[in-house]
Amino acid sequence: MRPLDPRLVREVRPARRYVLLTGATGSALGALVVVQAYLLADVIATVFSGADVATRRPQVAALIGCVAARVGLSWVQERYGERAATAVIADLRLRVLAHAVALGPSFLRSAARTEVVTLTTVGLENLRPYLARYLPQLLLAAVVTPALLVVVAVNDPLSAAVIALSLPLVALGRERGPAARVRALGQAHRHATNRTLRTAFLSSLVLELLTTLSVALVAVGVGLRLLSGSLDLRTALVVLILAPEVYLPLRQVGTQFHASSDGLAAVDQAFAVLARPLPASGTLPAPDLRTSTVVLDGVAVQHEGRDRLAPDGASLTLRPGTVTALTGPSGCGKTTLAEVVLGLRRPDAGEVDVVDAAGRRTRLVDVDRASWLDQVAWLGQHPTITPGTVRENVLAFAGPTSDVDLDAAARLSGLADVVAGLPLGWRTPLGAGGVGLSAGQRQRLALTRVLLTDAPLVVLDEPSAHLDAESELVVLDAVRALGRQRRTVLVIAHRPALAALADEVVDLSPVPVGAA
Repeated sequence: MRPLDPRLVREVRPARRYVLLTGATGSALGALVVVQAYLLADVIATVFSGADVATRRPQVAALIGCVAARVGLSWVQERYGERAATAVIADLRLRVLAHAVALGPSFLRSAARTEVVTLTTVGLENLRPYLARYLPQLLLAAVVTPALLVVVAVNDPLSAAVIALSLPLVALGRERGPAARVRALGQAHRHATNRTLRTAFLSSLVLELLTTLSVALVAVGVGLRLLSGSLDLRTALVVLILAPEVYLPLRQVGTQFHASSDGLAAVDQAFAVLARPLPASGTLPAPDLRTSTVVLDGVAVQHEGRDRLAPDGASLTLRPGTVTALTGPSGCGKTTLAEVVLGLRRPDAGEVDVVDAAGRRTRLVDVDRASWLDQVAWLGQHPTITPGTVRENVLAFAGPTSDVDLDAAARLSGLADVVAGLPLGWRTPLGAGGVGLSAGQRQRLALTRVLLTDAPLVVLDEPSAHLDAESELVVLDAVRALGRQRRTVLVIAHRPALAALADEVVDLSPVPVGAA
């Protein structure tokens, strides 16, 4: 796994800005480390040489300023690291969610749904330690370590040679040593366990041991040459101060290595979702559905992992001002056919045409999806309700709406009785998913939302679900009202009462094998 995924820098703007900022602060921190080493060595050498320390007051002041500047830059780096992590996570989360929705219901009902939910809620949070802690240390290791090695070489080539020879040992590859023993623990857990052991071995044992020994080796060499008189005190101090700093970024990279693994794994998952091709959309503007008829002829859809089509050869005509009911057992393709009408899924066989008032016929696959969805309202069995008040959720998709229209729609859907029983009425707050309302009450809220839209094509998936017989009568009245408003209504009906009010009933039950 690469330490920095180029897609993150290339496609996520906050990540690009943060990498540039980290590079700049890292370079400044490296320069301050060098300046601090020289100032500290000069002051200490002055003290040991017996000279008047008062002559080094400017150096002491500069040393204090240098330390303060390092603290300030570290604070800036950490602060903006957290801010950049938040921005990058929000950007990726929004893009993944938008792309997943654009992929359509078939994708959201597949096994990938769980992956997307986990990724957008928990998985992308693994980017936070990666961006805030690991990435800065990675850039410091790439920029500061070579620069400090050059400074050490200018002062003492022999110590620089010792450091240069020991640096490659940090990536010696000894993390692969325990692999044989780990493999014996069980094939099922081999990969996860091996990854954990490798990380711990590299960061906590090998890295620390090698850096400690390397710094000690430099110190021994400097001390011997200092005693022999071949090296002056000031130069020796500069080398001893800089030697640990050369290894520090690499040690921090090893410490934060697990953040790299988790964060980059989340990036891989996010871009894997974003790489899925979106369903093609046409370019023609959608006909006016207030006066157009939708004709489905021989529509069939093949589902992944299933050996039969559902629906298989469905044909129906949706006319303005009529209610069409789809019936049939579960799994026969009712919801899938509704998704075809909504333009969210393309059939594998058959055609969907839109015939306008002048008789002009347009294939739905040639119609721009956005212009089509602008004229469509959809009510599923599990309506989406976001945190906010009851009123905010009802008006989420409606245009300017008066209180009179709101109350009328609420009475028609039965939501008015629900609101009357809430502690704060329309201002009652709801949690994510409609927490605060029962399943039936959430269904009434969503039906009210549909009634307040001006969409000429309305698709309802069992709107009386979760309701008792008395409440079902209210829903039936609402469906009739949609027909009276000259809307085209397609309703998925499991209950006989809902199918009975339809102008046309289409049964999608599979034809038995051998039937005429």
